[in-house]
Amino acid sequence: MSSTNAQFSQVLSKTLPPEMLFNLPKESVYAKRQTVQFTAQGGPKFAPGNSISVLLPPRDNMMDTHCTFLQFSAKTTDANVAFCDGIFSVIDRVCIYSASGALLKELPYYNLRQRIEANVTVPQYLKDSCLGVAQGYFASGADKFAVSSGLHRYMLPIKSALLANQKHLPMKYTGGIRVEFTLAPGSDACVVKNNAIPGYTVKDVCIVSDLIKLNDQQIAVMDAAFKKQGLKLFGTTYNHHFLNYSVPNSTLNISDRSASQKDILLSFRDNAVLNDNAKDSFLRAKTITSYQFSVAGRLFPQRPIRCDDYASEAFVELTNAFHGHIIGAGLTVDKFNAPAKGTFVVGRDLESSCTVVSGDKSCKSQAVDMQVILTSSVAPNQRVDAFIGINVVYEFLPTSEINIYNNVLGQVGSFVNKHMLTVLKGVKTVSKFFEQSHNPAVSSIAQMVTKGANLAQDIHTCHNLKNGILYLPRPLSVRSVKVNSAYLCNSWHAVNSKANKVYLTQSHGALTFPGTITVPDGNYTVETFTATLKSLLNNAPSAYLWQGTWDVQVDLTTQKMRLANDTVDFTIGTGTASLNVHMGFVGAYGYSKVQYASALVNISPINLLHVYSRNLGTRLVDNMYSAYPQGNGVLCSIHVTQPFGSWFEHQPHMGDYFRFDAQGQAQQIDCIDIDVVDENLRSVDFLGQPFYVELAFI
Repeated sequence: MSSTNAQFSQVLSKTLPPEMLFNLPKESVYAKRQTVQFTAQGGPKFAPGNSISVLLPPRDNMMDTHCTFLQFSAKTTDANVAFCDGIFSVIDRVCIYSASGALLKELPYYNLRQRIEANVTVPQYLKDSCLGVAQGYFASGADKFAVSSGLHRYMLPIKSALLANQKHLPMKYTGGIRVEFTLAPGSDACVVKNNAIPGYTVKDVCIVSDLIKLNDQQIAVMDAAFKKQGLKLFGTTYNHHFLNYSVPNSTLNISDRSASQKDILLSFRDNAVLNDNAKDSFLRAKTITSYQFSVAGRLFPQRPIRCDDYASEAFVELTNAFHGHIIGAGLTVDKFNAPAKGTFVVGRDLESSCTVVSGDKSCKSQAVDMQVILTSSVAPNQRVDAFIGINVVYEFLPTSEINIYNNVLGQVGSFVNKHMLTVLKGVKTVSKFFEQSHNPAVSSIAQMVTKGANLAQDIHTCHNLKNGILYLPRPLSVRSVKVNSAYLCNSWHAVNSKANKVYLTQSHGALTFPGTITVPDGNYTVETFTATLKSLLNNAPSAYLWQGTWDVQVDLTTQKMRLANDTVDFTIGTGTASLNVHMGFVGAYGYSKVQYASALVNISPINLLHVYSRNLGTRLVDNMYSAYPQGNGVLCSIHVTQPFGSWFEHQPHMGDYFRFDAQGQAQQIDCIDIDVVDENLRSVDFLGQPFYVELAFI
């Protein structure tokens, strides 16, 4: 007879369900885990508009991206200034670069996208917790001004396809990654009271991550696998688009050709709120009464989603977009339905399944725009931001190439959209070419890239450049164009030959005495500009016969200029290269001893540039920059954060191809003109330095 124990063991597996039986877990090769800080380059303090770079070097480690955070200390510059809810408000954009400097992904308006997600998914009890406070949320009853003006340490997850991945990131095979954070303007990141000037400082920036150290056996196995097939990483990210919404009952176009669109979010913000420093710039409005989407005549959903009453239909759609994760403190009735300062957002799920990759590819396969059909009972005065969630695959190859695909179809590893593939191999060569070409004699159009090798060679060897226009050796048949990269030197001055003069006329009884003051070229702060202008006025040429003592001041509260003379009346005139607009003197002024500017002083350096092409850009049919005064001439925008005298490379979002024909038909071009202009589409004077623009055509 067998023992009782043996009998029991034979019966046990038959009488109990298998999930109640204890089985030893699978055992892995042992590895060591350690927490490491990667410190930001430069600093230690950073201000609004600065870019902060953190290098994640290649190591024989696996990075646990679930345990990876951006960490920094921050405080506002005044007790009357507070951060907006959520310290991510200070991050305007996030850019991920390869070790060679190639842009892997740009996440613009990162703070707005994160605010939307927080409103939907972060409950009040989490905001009240230590974790919530560490992420910059204000606990119930907290004085946000008192909290913000004190120096505190914050810790944020980094939301990107590479650094918020479900799998460990093998740093060795990426070649290293550089993460760049651009700080938002104070007026975007903060709210004020008592007419304070919004501002803040950030210091001691680093990325904190858990690294898993592998042993030699594991590394050898991974090296062999990487050498054979490379490394593929799947993730989700987003594209951003501006929508021009100025007329009630409008149909808006979203030109996004991503082949796997997961979802769409629409944010509506009142311009009045955006321009008021006392109000949170990320608050959103509900002024539309319904919305519906359309792709190539296919409506979805089948009938418009109503947004009136309690917006319950829109709320259900938002629930689907976030797959039921809607427990946020921003979804209360009073906030979600607020007409101006609320949390309303349009959300639409575009996937057909929540368990496999199933994003919509209609816009890509049919080469059409997604349309948003809106109805509204009031005239909109709003800024609309569209965020398209997309699937993406990064493929790191043993050849040092990095391939980026924006779709996965069927099984992981089966890729489509080969012609949308961006191969970043050779970026070092391009950078080296730029470094050897820093001389004013070099043509302003340095390189043109096409898909035809022979034609590309024709263009590279073509020197038929007249008046800034490159005439091609033979017509080029193209469907779309984009700016692949631009390489510039921050060598321009806010005060320059195109805007450096102040025209004044004094009145001595019946006689008038005009004069012109020329301000030296350069970049100025408000303080240095007023001091310089005051000195120039009080030391004006004696031939002007001016009388009295001049005074120049700028009110720190209103940011408006006051120009005065203690003896005689004077007026402000206009003329070539006038600085009136920069000083805020807009319109006509009579004679007086004191003149007050009607607009804000703006003598800061240019921080937004556009790559502009009249003959290319004006022929495009789906250019996202078409709202600019001179049509579709703008091909890409560049936010400048680098200091004066430094060279920098800008690589726009890789999906920003613009079509020459709505049906995708090829068009012929025989010349290319390229210029770099400021916000008012005026050519920028680079003080003799060249600029380089690389174009890509399909």
